[in-house]
Amino acid sequence: MYEVKVNMKHIIFLFVGILFARISYSLTWPVEGYTGITSTHGEYRDAERTHKGIDISVPDGTPVRATISGYAIVGGSATDKSGYYVKIGTHLFAHLRKDGRKSGNVNEGEIIGYSSNTGLPDPKRPKLKYPYHLHFAMEDENPLLYFSIPDTNDGYIGVVYFRHGGGLVEIRDGMVFNRANPFPSSGEFIVNAYDVSNTGRNHVNFYRIVLILNGERLRDLEFNVSHTNEASLVYSTSNPTSTMGDYYYRMGSWRPTEGRHTVEVEGYDIDRGSPRLSVRETREFVIDYSAPNIKVEEMHTGIDITNGITYFGSNERGVNVKIIVDDGNGSGIKRIEVRNEEGTVKLSKNFSGEGIAMWDLVWLSEFGKYKVKCEDIAGNISEVYFELRYKEPVNEDKYPPVIVKITNLDGIEIPPYGEAPFVLLPLSAIRVVAEDDYFGILKIELIKDGEIFRTKEYSSIPKL
Repeated sequence: MYEVKVNMKHIIFLFVGILFARISYSLTWPVEGYTGITSTHGEYRDAERTHKGIDISVPDGTPVRATISGYAIVGGSATDKSGYYVKIGTHLFAHLRKDGRKSGNVNEGEIIGYSSNTGLPDPKRPKLKYPYHLHFAMEDENPLLYFSIPDTNDGYIGVVYFRHGGGLVEIRDGMVFNRANPFPSSGEFIVNAYDVSNTGRNHVNFYRIVLILNGERLRDLEFNVSHTNEASLVYSTSNPTSTMGDYYYRMGSWRPTEGRHTVEVEGYDIDRGSPRLSVRETREFVIDYSAPNIKVEEMHTGIDITNGITYFGSNERGVNVKIIVDDGNGSGIKRIEVRNEEGTVKLSKNFSGEGIAMWDLVWLSEFGKYKVKCEDIAGNISEVYFELRYKEPVNEDKYPPVIVKITNLDGIEIPPYGEAPFVLLPLSAIRVVAEDDYFGILKIELIKDGEIFRTKEYSSIPKL
């Protein structure tokens, strides 16, 4: 067994150096004076094949020069897809005239043949001919990375689909998916897109296309390899079907969750040998099946009265309540209504899709039961209730005053005994807090009409 130790720092520098050398490596352009690109590397051709190399628009008979020095091999025929060709190492020059091709040792820049349109695009249709052009390929590598060919035309991103089973859902910016219009439970993104060539007339493949979902890359396709015999892994070949010049990229599978989602699609071309951002599009959409949560509070006390009761007295003209609605990561709040027992809308307020909505100083001056209804952007509805009752004036004959008596372990009565008594209304509650730093609390008694009606004994340890 051999053990190999590697310094990762050196690997990183070595990789960067190799990458820089590859992209900056200077080659002779094969057709002097002609730089119009009509097809790019990795383009869809059929379900099994993509375009391996680039097509350069040239007139018939244009001299073709060797991009590198090496040993030239001639081959092909009038019925081959590539027609007559010359190959130097991994560099292929196709659709040439039969005559005038050079074989053997050649020098970079030397004429090795003349462009034409030889070969058959489709053997089943022998009368179909290629336009005059040069097909230049470097096997799996993208030739445009090696030449300073300008391209400043921006690309196009069309429809973004989510494909599930046999169906397609189009994702448009601002869409909301709810229970009535649910989003599929699983599937993959399909993006219709293309770049515009430097001629301005041809729809070509991107050098790189990326789909970013919620800030993270879902799929990143870089066409610096041919994807030969793997076209169906990159392009949609049915429902929808890609064609030459109209591409449907398979951009990753996803199991969706409720919430707000953002899909960004970026397309890059190659300008003067370097990748350039050609187009970027964003789609935002919401999946929301859950109703918002509603809470109602007394404004002045903060007491939660959701599905409960609050009171106001004869000297008060009403009460203020506070309504708080939380839609979490959903579609956001659309509208809040307050209705009385008869269903009449007493108050309402519209919102603009806030995740959390607070409605302060909701003034109510009528007794009875109220319903708070909230609807979010997705159409999910929540309802809660509360009741507003009249607080009766104190009638000491009906409700005699209550005295609190607190005794410590030494038998001494301590405050609040002797302070002003209070009235305990039906269905109300009190809390007594007592403290003795020396002896501790023995018992607490509630006295009404001279009789003890509540008592609780303790064995507290005194505070020292």
